[in-house]
Amino acid sequence: MIEFSRTRLSLRRSPLSYDKVRKALGPFARRWPTRGRKAAGAYLNVGCGRNLHPDFFNIDFRFYEGIDMAHDLRKPLPIASGVARGVFTEHCLEHLDFDDVRRVLSEFHRVMRPGAVLRISVPDIEAYVRSYAAGDPMPYGEEDAIDIGYTPAMSVNRIFYGSGHRFIYDFETLALMLGAQGFRDIAHVAFGKGRDPVLLIDQETRRAETLYVEAVR
Repeated sequence: MIEFSRTRLSLRRSPLSYDKVRKALGPFARRWPTRGRKAAGAYLNVGCGRNLHPDFFNIDFRFYEGIDMAHDLRKPLPIASGVARGVFTEHCLEHLDFDDVRRVLSEFHRVMRPGAVLRISVPDIEAYVRSYAAGDPMPYGEEDAIDIGYTPAMSVNRIFYGSGHRFIYDFETLALMLGAQGFRDIAHVAFGKGRDPVLLIDQETRRAETLYVEAVR
């Protein structure tokens, strides 16, 4: 039974708009692998959260209204090999353990068509180190400032220990990981710039703290 005693209910809201409902449905939704057939010929938006894109096959661990697949990325993708036209993943991989990300990249390589582009964005450790050295905290996360202020050290600690992060990347590390899985033409790219215009759906609000990397299957 879902507990709503502390939640304001409204008949105007869809039941799927409540976090508690989505959380309760998640384990059941993740047992529907047959929906992976819809991914054939599609672009994948992996770890999408609420940022659903109508032109993509949207995948997230949690179940959201309108999502195409709820899936635990620590398990193989229930998608056929060589079918995806491209993969976009934004601020998702840092929430997984390092070895799990290696397996996820292998799965991306498997499901993508030859010549398809993978676009990854994650928090950029170099940006945070530079901000600390300059004594200028990254703007993202200042809403978490305490009453005594917000310092560069708080900014760095927040990106390592906040929001369930497991590993923070630089380009060199991601490039090694991608190359080990068979990707080629690995490049450090910029916000809104890339090989495939369909994949350029980066969030402006994440720009200052983000590392953008592309690779070709």
